[in-house]
Amino acid sequence: MVILLFAVLAISMAADAVARERREVVVIHSYHQDYPWTALQHEGFTGMLSSSLPDYDINFSVEYLDTKRVKPSPGYLQKFLYYLQAKHAGDTPDLIYVTDDNAMNFMLAAGVLSFRSTPVVFSGVNNLSLGDTLDRQRITGVFERKGVERSVNLVRQIRPQTKRIIFLGDGGPTDQAISAGISGISRHYTGLEIVRIGMSSKYELLDSLKTAGPGVVIVTSIGGVHDENGRVLELDEVMREITGTGRMVLVMEDGYLFPGVLGGYVTTARLQGESAARLAVRIIRGEPVSDVEPVKESLGELVFDWNTLQHFGIRLNEDLLDSARIINQPLPFLDRHPQLVWWVLGIFITIAVIIIGIFVFVTQRKNRIIREQTTDDLTGLPNRTRLLQDTLSMSNPRFAVIDINNFKAINSFYGLDTGDAVLVAVSREIACLLPGGTRLYRMGRDQFGVLADGAMQFAVFRQLIARIVEALRDSHLSIGEPEIHLTASAGISGRESTTLIAGAEQALHIARERNEGYAVDDDALEDAERQKQNILWANKLSTALETGRIRPFFQPIIHNASGKQTKYEALVRLIDEDGSVVTPFFFLEAAKRTRQYAILTRTMIEQSLDMLGDRAVSISLNFTVEDIRNSETVHFFKQKLNEYNAAGRVVVELIESEGIENYEEVSRFIAEIKRLGCRVAIDDFGTGYSNFTHLMHLNADYLKIDGSIIKRINDDRNSELVTRTLVDFARRLGMETIAEYVDSQAVLDKVTALGVDYSQGFFLGKPAPELPRSAGEGQR
Repeated sequence: MVILLFAVLAISMAADAVARERREVVVIHSYHQDYPWTALQHEGFTGMLSSSLPDYDINFSVEYLDTKRVKPSPGYLQKFLYYLQAKHAGDTPDLIYVTDDNAMNFMLAAGVLSFRSTPVVFSGVNNLSLGDTLDRQRITGVFERKGVERSVNLVRQIRPQTKRIIFLGDGGPTDQAISAGISGISRHYTGLEIVRIGMSSKYELLDSLKTAGPGVVIVTSIGGVHDENGRVLELDEVMREITGTGRMVLVMEDGYLFPGVLGGYVTTARLQGESAARLAVRIIRGEPVSDVEPVKESLGELVFDWNTLQHFGIRLNEDLLDSARIINQPLPFLDRHPQLVWWVLGIFITIAVIIIGIFVFVTQRKNRIIREQTTDDLTGLPNRTRLLQDTLSMSNPRFAVIDINNFKAINSFYGLDTGDAVLVAVSREIACLLPGGTRLYRMGRDQFGVLADGAMQFAVFRQLIARIVEALRDSHLSIGEPEIHLTASAGISGRESTTLIAGAEQALHIARERNEGYAVDDDALEDAERQKQNILWANKLSTALETGRIRPFFQPIIHNASGKQTKYEALVRLIDEDGSVVTPFFFLEAAKRTRQYAILTRTMIEQSLDMLGDRAVSISLNFTVEDIRNSETVHFFKQKLNEYNAAGRVVVELIESEGIENYEEVSRFIAEIKRLGCRVAIDDFGTGYSNFTHLMHLNADYLKIDGSIIKRINDDRNSELVTRTLVDFARRLGMETIAEYVDSQAVLDKVTALGVDYSQGFFLGKPAPELPRSAGEGQR
């Protein structure tokens, strides 16, 4: 019978695997991941495509050109093309989805050589002239038709006396595409001057607006506006500057509807993505691309902001009111009949006082005060005060604190009213999941508490909290548009009543640090032990720094072709009081937590360069992003390079596994030290943060392939393939490669055969306190 059940299960799983066909979709966005227009298009496309094709297993591979922050020069686009070819070598996707003009232009220019036969669907493209030149056997999509003429007519409707309209943008591709339609309509309006201002510098843009004279502003596209340092500004910051001029401002995208904006005919990013997904569904289901006509009509709506309408004293006619959506509008009844509301309320209170009487009134007031002290006003749940009372009356209680992640961002983006509505909705969802014998509390801000008595086993309570965290993660709160997706973290405690809440809060802190759904108070105890060890090693490190017991040890780096030792990596070591050598595994975290890390770095710089002296070898010094951001450390490093005349013999290793996000800051550091004569290596490449985009931003000389890849290279085909890809890609960028963790002759032979230039590992040489005076022969 058991064998029969297993057979039925296997057949069912196989049938399900056959039924769900896999489809690979490559997504190429023009801008960065956090840009609102890009994010909403992506959500609309992926959500609609997945929900419309439940019988398909769709895998999305997403790339970002980042052209709001990086100029799409030919060299940059060529490197991005190399990156795509390397990443998708041997793979042909079933569909390519591109958004906005820059990604579309890249697709048309490069053809993405490996995917010439793959169908392409686009959205958000403003260049309407492409509709006549597209390869309709392969390409279709959704154009973003901005209502330029409709926007001009709207201004004349709501303010007929307007003599000048100023179209304001960042001068980028989207702004230029919109501007192409402006010149064609300006001659149709007599007595109206139409001015176009397109500049990417905030100060030039605002100065030009100031000198343009009075007039209504229509914002086209400002996502590329930057400050004097070249930093691309957030949309709300730029819009605040524009509306701060006191002019009437209309916009053409829903992402620009910030406070102070009157409104306008706006295109909607989510509709763009969803419309493109509907075209993609037809193609994936087998319909020829040539039969799937591009969408050219405008996907948008007319929107007005109530507060700004009142500010400018504008009254809309019935036609506009019927066709427009009014945002930030007060409740109609309260706005139209405030005196009536107050009269009714006053009469009701007077009658209630008379009927109930003084005694009942005093009693109710007393009860209300008690209830307010122990009840949350917003959710109606018992609060932290009531929780403290309840825990003291329980025997062996279990408690969990649940925190909504990134709730501050919800308040900032959607507003406090929406944030309050989210808290109410979350409280109801948690309450629905709680069994008898448990109680729900509002702890304050974005935190809730769940309390259970000793009758519930701790393992059962932990499973309950895990289900709540998972349910919140899977929930989609429909509070206005768009839907809000939440995640939560929880800390669970089973301590005695007096320390129960503190234990849960400490466990919550651990869950956040580990990026896990929940943590148990047992983990908090482990964390306390770790903190104790950090304090111990922080004291040892402080003493070692004072007494000169921090030393550099040097590990050789072998040139695979010649076998010579010409390079050495300087590795920090602490000489303990008993003479034992301690690796940074024990004291590095303590250094960072006790602000001794910068001193440790400078000590290593000075001792390593002092040991180098006039030796005819080169050494590598490890730098983190934290080191680069410390101006005192960078200045100290440059000063010591000059003092020891050592720049030409120093390689700076940037630890890539920590994540290099501020490319401008890191690139500036690299340029400065390379001008001094240093070379640069990217360390630990191949770990969790790695991606090829980093290499295209950083002008490095060496690429160190992480040991987690190298040590499996003879046993794991994927490790060999990754190594081969990295070697090939590094050579394209003019970089040499170094294999870390070479621990045997077999590994050395393999990396040499794959074309790796240098090797490093205990097999070739252990770290030692001495540094040879000249290049020597490495042991093979």
